[in-house]
Amino acid sequence: MEHHHQQQNGHRQAASESALVATHIQAPPAHGNIIRPYDYTESDCGYCKGSRCHLVNKPPARASKSYSLLADSMTPSLYEGFMYRGWRRSGIHLYKPCNFESCCPTLTIRLPTKEYVPTKSQSKLQRRMNHLVSGSPIDATKSSLPKPTTDNDLQRTVQQSGILDVIEDITNVVLLKLLTKDVLVLLQQHDQAREWKSKYRLLNPSKKDCKLSQRHASCNICAQICGSVQTVLRQDLVERVVQGIHADKRFHSLSSGGSVSVVSLVAHPPSGQIRCTFRVEDQLMSDQSSSTFLNSRSDKIKEDALKQDKLAEWYRKTTGMQLKPDQRRITVHTMPAHQSALDPKVHRLYVCYQTSVHNDPNPFLGERKKDGSHESNDQNPSQKSPGLGEENHDDGRAPSEDSDEILTNPNDLDWGNAPGFFKGRIGDMLSSYLSPVQEQHRKVVLENYYSFYQFLVEAPFPLSNEQQRISPPQIINDVPRDKQKNNNSQATPKIDCGLYHQHYRLGEMLIAVGVVDVLPAGLSSVYLFYHPTFSHNLVALGKYAILKEIEYARDTLKLPYYYLGYYIESCQKMRYKAEYKPSQILCPKYYHWVDAPEAIAKLQQTPLHVCPLIDTSMDEEEENAQTTAALHQLQMDIGAGINVTIDMLQPSGVEVVKPILENFVAEAGPDLSVHCLVKLG
Repeated sequence: MEHHHQQQNGHRQAASESALVATHIQAPPAHGNIIRPYDYTESDCGYCKGSRCHLVNKPPARASKSYSLLADSMTPSLYEGFMYRGWRRSGIHLYKPCNFESCCPTLTIRLPTKEYVPTKSQSKLQRRMNHLVSGSPIDATKSSLPKPTTDNDLQRTVQQSGILDVIEDITNVVLLKLLTKDVLVLLQQHDQAREWKSKYRLLNPSKKDCKLSQRHASCNICAQICGSVQTVLRQDLVERVVQGIHADKRFHSLSSGGSVSVVSLVAHPPSGQIRCTFRVEDQLMSDQSSSTFLNSRSDKIKEDALKQDKLAEWYRKTTGMQLKPDQRRITVHTMPAHQSALDPKVHRLYVCYQTSVHNDPNPFLGERKKDGSHESNDQNPSQKSPGLGEENHDDGRAPSEDSDEILTNPNDLDWGNAPGFFKGRIGDMLSSYLSPVQEQHRKVVLENYYSFYQFLVEAPFPLSNEQQRISPPQIINDVPRDKQKNNNSQATPKIDCGLYHQHYRLGEMLIAVGVVDVLPAGLSSVYLFYHPTFSHNLVALGKYAILKEIEYARDTLKLPYYYLGYYIESCQKMRYKAEYKPSQILCPKYYHWVDAPEAIAKLQQTPLHVCPLIDTSMDEEEENAQTTAALHQLQMDIGAGINVTIDMLQPSGVEVVKPILENFVAEAGPDLSVHCLVKLG
């Protein structure tokens, strides 16, 4: 009964959240939302690089599957509704991962802005930026000398003891006894099992581990074997291997004392890991490292205290000029994307970021990728928007980068649904921008700019000329709180829904650009590009920008949600999004929001690679009835001069278009699909 009430409450919550978005989805004429479906596509995975393709029984080149469409026009409210069905966009290209048929499921994640509480590390990042900009580094005299048991000391001691080699040897012996000859043959034939990878990897210790002089290590050999030979159960294998290790006589000697001893060795069935904990004798650590560590640590504190201003030094090396006192502040300037794109510095920074961080070719040197593709955003690198990658559907506008047509005149390009002021100025801006570039490289630079435009400037819901209002810069650092309130006392102009660029500036220098969608119920993070050396040497601008975007959504726009894109449990680099608490993850099957800790626990416990995050949804018959009704209500543009429905077509026409419409309604949902005009042909 309790479970039934919880389920009903979950449905009520989902219904209220859907209503929140639905209240903004009015019923405009069908031509207000024009889409062109491109059905399902399969490609290689940009996250696991094919290492998980066996989970979906597909070759690496087809391990990632998604449904996609082009949106010639779409209201921001309808797009937000699509996001509540697991969709994202790149330019006018909308895509939805087929998570149950893809090796690395990508699940939509959001943060309720009013409930957000920063973690210690997030608060520390903010303080670091404040100290950096104010020029008052943290007082070194307040830093206390830690105990000599440091990460390096523990690692060096454990490695020099030889205990890892002994445990690895015992693990190999146990595995050879447990595995049958048939399994060993399959492992030898498998591409990824050319050699045993039974290494025990030392993990970074926590503060508590350092105090206890402990160190943890893990071994993934059982998970590797079960991934290669699917007939072997991961849970069964890892538990039997650990039992065999405990039964080995040599293992007893390792846990019976000595300078480095084994505290525990256990199986972790969900991951297939063998986890081991070592303890290092305090006296040994003290003898080896106390005196040298104390001396070196003391010298380092003195050295840090005498260091020059890091921000001023970075500014001098980067610009060749001195950083003036009145330039020591970070401002965020929010402006419509099309206005931002008219600033050549924005594209220059984008190229600098892409070439340094993503190893893209440098167009100013005449370099281009062989396949003409560009990386998509960090939130979904496996997806590439039209004009940017492998899913390059011809939309009848610009030639691809592999085209032999010479693009030297910006007016040769079709700027789609851009506002009039942009079309009137882009030609002159690009002509001036390209004039210093070597003549043989201008075509490549122009193509790169147009690719940047399609990726981060174009949207299915562009702002009109009347909506191109720019809010004043927001000073976010080096201003006392009382003065900051006075400076920001003026009412901020209303921000219309649409695509915006947020310029982060140090004085007058552009150091980062955050690309965001302002939607009726939330702020969606699209992309961020920044100055690589600032982020690497001073403050991580990627994490810093997230904090500023949360603050902007909550305090300035008064929006209830901040959308972080996709959470990917199978990709370690994409798990950071759950660190912004309390996050919620969208169920990939029933599209209800679930608290992130509960969702992640279910994902980790499932024997499959993905699972529903709630137990059930609406009645299947009711769902089929709604789908059928939407299928007959959906309007189409087939080039006949009027919009038609499927009931108006001849049987031969129904046979052609029905599969297309069924797939679209299945992925968009009955409630959202009827708001769209499907353009075919």
